[in-house]
Parts: sequence; C-alpha cells; structure tokens
Amino acid sequence: MDIYIYYRVDAVAAERLQAQVAAMQLQLSEQWSVQTALKCRAEQDQGAGTSQTWMEIYQDVPQGFLPALQSAVERADILQSISGERHVETFLDMLACA
Repeated sequence: MDIYIYYRVDAVAAERLQAQVAAMQLQLSEQWSVQTALKCRAEQDQGAGTSQTWMEIYQDVPQGFLPALQSAVERADILQSISGERHVETFLDMLACA
C-alpha cells in the first residue's frame, strides 16, 4: 500500500514546516523501512497571498504504519502549520485490486 497525503501551506510557514516534515519522514523511513517523498505545487490564491499544496508520499508501507504516521504527525506538531485538513489517500498496486 502507498499513502499520499495532501494539504495547504501558507508560503510564510513553508520553510519551518519543511524542516519539521523532513525530520518526521526521516524518522519514519528509518523506523519502518519505507520510502518517503515531499512534493509541492505553488499556487496563487486571489487576494489571499501565496500558498502551496504539499504532498507527502509513503511507498510500500507495512501494516500498522498509518497509526504510527498519525502519532508522528502529532509529535512533530505539523497540524498547527497547515491550512485546513490533511487529506489521506491510500492506493494498492493494481494486482491487489483485481
């Protein structure tokens, strides 16, 4: 299973949040032997300033990883630096869906 999580970040919080997410992903990668990535898409909100959409990626995660990820997010205090919710999506390889 792969996990994709996207959320909005104000550009002013991006540098600090990037360091928090990178540290969290490094810890999870070492503890759970998963591949991680952090991506962003810059966007311009009309009248609201610059924001970005970020996506955290966790590939080939084992069972029990998702609760560990949620705990890591809380420990890293990431939720206070994002705008809105973290949207969590999970995907399986096509053969597992057939």
